[in-house]
Amino acid sequence: MGSACMDRDILQDNKITHILTVSDEFPPAHPKHFDYMVVHISDEPRSNLIQVFHETTRFIEEGRKNGNVFIHCAAGISRSPTVTLAYLLLSKLANSPEEAIELIKKSRYFVSPNSGFWKQIQIFYNAGFDDTHQLVANHLKSILPKPKITYHGKNYPEIVEVKEEEEDDDSE
Repeated sequence: MGSACMDRDILQDNKITHILTVSDEFPPAHPKHFDYMVVHISDEPRSNLIQVFHETTRFIEEGRKNGNVFIHCAAGISRSPTVTLAYLLLSKLANSPEEAIELIKKSRYFVSPNSGFWKQIQIFYNAGFDDTHQLVANHLKSILPKPKITYHGKNYPEIVEVKEEEEDDDSE
């Protein structure tokens, strides 16, 4: 999976315009040719993906308006399928986490989000996709902080890093 993100010809032949990297192992290979969102995260059950589901879905939707999106991690088994699950649920292309995983398995039969990511998907679904819901807030106490996100590419001539929101922010 990882090496495909390095081959510009394959990406262009498949009309890829946006690349979503869910890993800290692959820096953007072709930022002059594609837009990248990089979620710097390791594949551990305590890693925090639940707080990036809305952001990754927005990036995927933006990419689908302009072409195709390549979503990858290292092996395509856990991290990238998890953000794809969130996208399918938020976009109402699947009605449940179980239905979403079955849709993905039709193309990649071996996907298997780690136990922590699967739990985050289920909590997110049960919270009605509201990442401020008490179910989510309670779960955040048991996982790592929100991962760093960076944007690179044609529409991001400078590396753009998403800053963490202030804890005492009064905005709603």
